[in-house]
Amino acid sequence: MSFLLESPLFALGFGILVVVLCGWMWLQTGHKMFLFGVLGTLLVTGLLLLLERSIVTRREQLVDTVQQIARDAQRNDIDLLMRHAYPGGPAYERAQGEIPSYKFYSVRIGNKVDVEINEDSNPPSATVAFMVKLDVEASGHPYIPRQNARVFVTLEMRQDGDTWKVFSYRYDDPLAAMRRRRPSP
Repeated sequence: MSFLLESPLFALGFGILVVVLCGWMWLQTGHKMFLFGVLGTLLVTGLLLLLERSIVTRREQLVDTVQQIARDAQRNDIDLLMRHAYPGGPAYERAQGEIPSYKFYSVRIGNKVDVEINEDSNPPSATVAFMVKLDVEASGHPYIPRQNARVFVTLEMRQDGDTWKVFSYRYDDPLAAMRRRRPSP
């Protein structure tokens, strides 16, 4: 049922189909019933679109958090980035050591973000996996040039109040990540 709340395509597609059918039937028969069907369908489709926009699912919250982390990384603001780390989690100490050694020029999240939510854990947790394209430089290392890189990132996240925070993370080159995800024969 969450597909209704995460994408307007279902409501739009169904609404357009019913409006076209009712409109065609009204033009063919002249019965007001079909005109009312067109108007009712437009009203219901509009309400479904408003509902889809007003409700933010957990998956959407997680994807929005990942996008915000990418924007904060591109700003190179260590304090903002550390606010996304779960207090006391392994990501907190690791990020404090890693983040200052990089200067980010561009951070872009790929279109496909895989989200698996574990509702049974307390607090709720999720695994978020995605591809990221970086334009990055290792600061303090004059012999390591600025480079463009593609990295496969997996975040283990936990809910902290109303927000999602990174509990732990790992990153790998894209090919190794694909080999790991491929089922064995």
